[in-house]
Amino acid sequence: MTKTTVEVQNGLISSISRSHIEQRSPKHVRSRGYFVHTVKANRIDIHYERFGKPVHPTLLLLHGMGGQMISWQEEFCELLASRNLQVIRFDARDTGLSAKFPEGPSDREAMRHIKARKAPPPYTLSDMAADAKGLLNALGIRQAHIAGHSMGGMVSQLMAIEYPETVLSLCSIGSTTGDPDTGQSSKEALAALTAPPPGNREEAIEAALASYRIIGTQNCLDEKERRTRAEEAYDRCFYPTGRHNHMLAIIASPSRVPDLKKVTAPTVVIHGEADPLVNISGGRQTAESVPEAIFKSIPGMGHDVPRLHWPVIVQQIIENTQRATGA
Repeated sequence: MTKTTVEVQNGLISSISRSHIEQRSPKHVRSRGYFVHTVKANRIDIHYERFGKPVHPTLLLLHGMGGQMISWQEEFCELLASRNLQVIRFDARDTGLSAKFPEGPSDREAMRHIKARKAPPPYTLSDMAADAKGLLNALGIRQAHIAGHSMGGMVSQLMAIEYPETVLSLCSIGSTTGDPDTGQSSKEALAALTAPPPGNREEAIEAALASYRIIGTQNCLDEKERRTRAEEAYDRCFYPTGRHNHMLAIIASPSRVPDLKKVTAPTVVIHGEADPLVNISGGRQTAESVPEAIFKSIPGMGHDVPRLHWPVIVQQIIENTQRATGA
C-alpha cells in the first residue's frame, strides 16, 4: 500500500490521499434498508442502516474485525426484521463509511507492550462499545437487543457488561472471552488473519477468497457469492489499517470472564463446531461465564454466518429476545 501523509485532528483522520483509502460516499451504496445515514455518535461519525419498522424492538448487529456492516447480509437482516424487529447494522470505527483513525504501531516490540497493557492501542474494545451505545443514543433508542459476530461478539459482551441498562438481550456468535487460553486459532487460520495487507483491488479480492476457503463453513462454500461480496466490500471501502487497529484493540483487552459472570441480560452463545479462527472453546467459556446463558453449537459451521444456517441462527436470536420480553 502506498505511503502517504495523513492529517490527524483529535485522533481522527481529517484528510488522506485516495491511494491510502478507497471509500465511496453514501449515495453510491445500494441497499434495500429503509434508511441509510451517518450520525455523530461518541464524538465520531458512524454510518448505519435500518431494516423493519421503528415501532418494533431494536436489534443492533455488530460485525467482526476489519469487516463492514455489509458483513451482515441484507437478506439476513430482512429475515430478522420480518420477525417484528427493527434491525440496525452499522460500520464500526475504522471501517466502511464511518470515521477513520491513523494506524497503530506494527513493530513487534510495540505490540508486545500493548498486549502487556504497558502501552495503549489507538482505541479499545470498550471505546467501540461506547460507539454502539452512542449510536443508540443518537437515534433515541433507550434499550436494544444486541448481537455480534467474532470481534462484534466481544464488543457486544462489553455492552452487556458496561451498559446493562441498555442491553435487553445478548447474542454472541463465533466469539470468545478474552481469556488467552481459550478460543485459539489454528495455525492456518492465524496465518490468514495476519497476512500482509493487499496492495490493490484484485489482491484484496483474492485474499478475501483465500481466507474464506480456510475459515468458512466447508460444506457450503460459495466462491461466486463470496467474490461478489468481496468486490462490493472493496468498492465500498478499502482501509486495511482498520483491521490492524481492531487487532490491537483485541490483544490489549483483558479477560472478560469475571465481568461476564455479572451479566444479567438473557444470553445465547452460538458457535460453529468447525470454527478454525475462534475455537469453540471460546464460545463454551462465554456461555459458562454468563449466568443462565444458552449455548448452541452448530455442527460443521466455520467462522462465518452462512446462509445454510440462517434459520437456526435467526431462531436462536428470536427466542433469546423473547426470553428478555417474556413473550
